[in-house]
Amino acid sequence: PRSRQSLLGSPAHLCAGYFHTDRCFEAESADEASGTFCLAPLPPPPERFLNAPLVCERKPNTILMLRVQSAAEEMYLCRYTNCFRGYANSLHAEQFMMEDPELLRLLRAQPVRESEHGPRTLLMTLLMTQQPCHFASGRVENAHATGKTSCTLRLLRWCKRERLAARGIDLSIRIARVFRAAWTDESAHRDEEELAVFGTRSARARDGLRLLMRAPRVEVAMLTCEDWQWLLSHCDERETRLVEAFRFMHERLPEGWHEMEDCPERRAAFAAAWVRQTSGQAAVVTLRAQNDAYYSRVLATLATTEPEAPALLGDLSQFCRAFYHANQWEADVFLCLGQPLNAAGDALEIPGDALEIPGDALEIPGDALEMPAAEASDVALYAKGDRRGERGRRDGPVTIVARVLGAQSGADLYVARYANCFRGRSEWNVHAEEFMLADPQLLALLRGGSDAGGDRARILRLYMSYQPCHHSGGRLPEAKTPEDARKQLELAARRKDQGHPTSCSERLRAFYEAEMREHAISLELVVADLYKAMWTEDLMIERAPDDCVRSSTYCADAASARQGILLMVADAPGVTMRATDENDWAYLATLCDPAVAEAYATRGQRGSAFSRVHVELRAKLDGVLSTFLRSLLESPPR
Repeated sequence: PRSRQSLLGSPAHLCAGYFHTDRCFEAESADEASGTFCLAPLPPPPERFLNAPLVCERKPNTILMLRVQSAAEEMYLCRYTNCFRGYANSLHAEQFMMEDPELLRLLRAQPVRESEHGPRTLLMTLLMTQQPCHFASGRVENAHATGKTSCTLRLLRWCKRERLAARGIDLSIRIARVFRAAWTDESAHRDEEELAVFGTRSARARDGLRLLMRAPRVEVAMLTCEDWQWLLSHCDERETRLVEAFRFMHERLPEGWHEMEDCPERRAAFAAAWVRQTSGQAAVVTLRAQNDAYYSRVLATLATTEPEAPALLGDLSQFCRAFYHANQWEADVFLCLGQPLNAAGDALEIPGDALEIPGDALEIPGDALEMPAAEASDVALYAKGDRRGERGRRDGPVTIVARVLGAQSGADLYVARYANCFRGRSEWNVHAEEFMLADPQLLALLRGGSDAGGDRARILRLYMSYQPCHHSGGRLPEAKTPEDARKQLELAARRKDQGHPTSCSERLRAFYEAEMREHAISLELVVADLYKAMWTEDLMIERAPDDCVRSSTYCADAASARQGILLMVADAPGVTMRATDENDWAYLATLCDPAVAEAYATRGQRGSAFSRVHVELRAKLDGVLSTFLRSLLESPPR
């Protein structure tokens, strides 16, 4: 705004970026000073429009003020702000900071030392609206598109890449509020959907803070009184000589306020509920510091507690996207736990594009491409979360849950989850099977190791989104333009000559022969769906009568997929493949968040997330898959 004369602007700008605090019910229950505080609350009309530049209009934007100090002087000062470009493409303040060339030149001028524990050379202080995000943003209404980003991981990788600890550079993150990590009261959520979204994301926010606190030479703390004074010193001097703080008093709202229409009367009622709490810089800073006492204790607790172990399969939407979801037009089954029932309650509302040829797995965010494969797989655990089975697609990474059962007890000796890592195109992807085959704990058990009770492995059971691929993955682009048609023909010709280069069927079979057969360990493959194996020429013509190129390519892929199934079980009595059944779903539900397990326990009942329609559709698909596999294995094609 034109009125801004300084780095942070007027008190209203300072409030929007830092001071403004919304009511925190957890803090109130802990008998701490808490409430909605503001330096420039909304006045009644028409003043709202006359003084618009002086009104705090709190928005979900993060302000980051960076101070770089040596022992003798302040070396660098800069301000960064989020840039909203849609939920999937926004740029965060931390990203701008990490790419600041002046900052990088200053940091890289510090010599790298052998030890990370030497004396400090520089202090980087990040004064932020809230802590760096960690897959925790968004609301219920946009949960499908949010919670996919972690500036916590970005910042930690940046610190490691720039070798800040070895350069003696300390990183102090000072925050004006703790975002979501203090949300621990499950009863505060209005419904199960809120609990599913916010319960998961608040746990992630806590884990993100713990990751930062455990990093070398990194600290996280609330803004101190000195920090607030420093921030005020960078506001417009004329307007901050006398700063006033207000508190919103809910009890001052008139009876029936929630029934008022959005009109001047309603706005005036809200304006009257703002009460001046104190004035003067010292009093305002003291008030804000008192309000932060609860959050300071939250941070202290997080610093001394271990990360919360998340459920292996997460919430309802994650479970659906990993296993339960189906878009099986071969079996005429469309199934999604995020899709509502119709008005009669006897069928799902099927979106118009539900029966299109399914796409490939979710593309992991670009950051994952810069990581080692194992770390990128970890990001997939978060990146796939909370999306509501996007309209007719299973668009999460292909998932495997490996379960090692003991020879003596039959109990679980080891359970782990693996997910595909998208590397830019189908031929470059790292598959879940590859991560599993390199898991040292799994290998140790299969090679004769035992658990604490001396029990050894007897069965390795793999619950799989799809069967292992066999030169059958990927898909051809649609020929919407002449250039698309040319690329489609080129890729189809290459696939016809060489096939898809990847075969996890060959990898798994070789692994069984090398690591399991001699130890008499059985390999059981339990598939929630079959990818391409059931596609026939007639079905391809029916689905896309004018797309001969894709139809012929997919028919070849389908034949390869069936060969892969036969390859897995041929001449190997210890290897079996079957479809999921009721017992498998009951087990997988126990690996989800408690809310999912509780919902599955009431499956088929009124009000359950697993409605009678969902359960019947899943049972129908399982039956079709079982019939197909039995027929294929009993009468393989010649």
